Amino acid sequence: MASPHVAGGAALVKEAFPYFTAYHLQQTLLTTATPIGDPSIYGWGLMNVGKAVQGPGQFTRLFDVDTQGYNSTFANDISGTGGLHKRGSGSLELAGNNSYTGDTTVSGGRLAVNGTLASAVTIEREGTLGGSGTVAQVDNYGTLAPGNSVGTLTVSGDYTAHAGSVHELEVGPAGATDHLVVGGAAHIDGTLKLAGGPFRQ
Repeated sequence: MASPHVAGGAALVKEAFPYFTAYHLQQTLLTTATPIGDPSIYGWGLMNVGKAVQGPGQFTRLFDVDTQGYNSTFANDISGTGGLHKRGSGSLELAGNNSYTGDTTVSGGRLAVNGTLASAVTIEREGTLGGSGTVAQVDNYGTLAPGNSVGTLTVSGDYTAHAGSVHELEVGPAGATDHLVVGGAAHIDGTLKLAGGPFRQ
């Protein structure tokens, strides 16, 4: 009975995240399970498919994922000592209150933080960080584009925009603009790119 049950749960998670490998499926099913007693006896607990289809619940080590052009959301609150490496085209949204302590790297596509993120974020050349949430610290070698359209992204610690990086600022038709709020030190050595408009000189 257990094997068909697990296979069915894995199929539903794979439907939600078509780019997941066998490792991603395993980790997501395990880290979203409902504890039912002593882990030495019951392991991770009882599979919770309703939670699993919202993404992993923990990063036990580096969660290295290529989103392959898909747009998806991790809605759970993600804990753990691991980190996240977001690769490939497409967008990944982190919607929960994420306390995992490993680093976060965006090397391709877009990572949107719309909850909170305790991890330090590095944006590589081909990566973009956006969203309207709060992140701990950012090193930008790629593109920072606050909001999901026009919106505010908060960095509670330091923000460093390295040479060659881009800060993409969207301006709405009524004059509303994106905002970046930095709670620590801001070191800026990049390019400002305006999107939206129309603009007047």
